Amino acid sequence: MPTESGRCNDGWDYTAHGLDWECTCIEGRQQSPINLPTQFAAREVETEAMFIFNHVSSEDMQFVWKDGMMKIIGSFGTINDIDGSEFEAKEIRIHTPAEHTIQGKRFDMELQIVYTVRE
Repeated sequence: MPTESGRCNDGWDYTAHGLDWECTCIEGRQQSPINLPTQFAAREVETEAMFIFNHVSSEDMQFVWKDGMMKIIGSFGTINDIDGSEFEAKEIRIHTPAEHTIQGKRFDMELQIVYTVRE
């Protein structure tokens, strides 16, 4: 799993459509936005990830609006990946319009849950 590098991720945006990104971001590996397959083209796996979500009150969240994206920052729960790694949900991001596409079609809105390695 690649780790985030402050130099590569500080102050990012989509103004130059990724041409000004640095490090592995410019290579496009594990980088948004992507074109998602339909459910029929998705790959089945034997193991399921385990999600555990917390009840969070609005007092425990921070809301940030920037460039068509609402960030909700807090501690929302964990996921255990299929290899046993544990990640913590730290942000919910709402993009308008959607950041990703499905078969080339962009939708009006997209919700993302951003996880970091749990320490």
